[in-house]
Amino acid sequence: MKITKNKLRKLIREELESSSGEEQQGRTSAAVSRVGDKIDNVAGLDALLGKIKSRLQLEELLMKLIKVSSENVKPKEVVLAVANVYKKLRKQ
Repeated sequence: MKITKNKLRKLIREELESSSGEEQQGRTSAAVSRVGDKIDNVAGLDALLGKIKSRLQLEELLMKLIKVSSENVKPKEVVLAVANVYKKLRKQ
């Protein structure tokens, strides 16, 4: 099998994308962990969240959280993330 210039470029591109994806996932996990730690340390947050009593209030809060946290995420990725969370909630 002869390796053409195009095949070589394609292989290099795929390898770079997979390498950067793994690094990005590691950074993402660390960022999510830091945010989670900060949220856990916010005084009175549990009491504030406990005041949410309706589906509409929860939807409004979730929309604000998604908008703030997804500034650097493509819209399709946001939809996929929400769908994945939905699937996980359905399994619980």
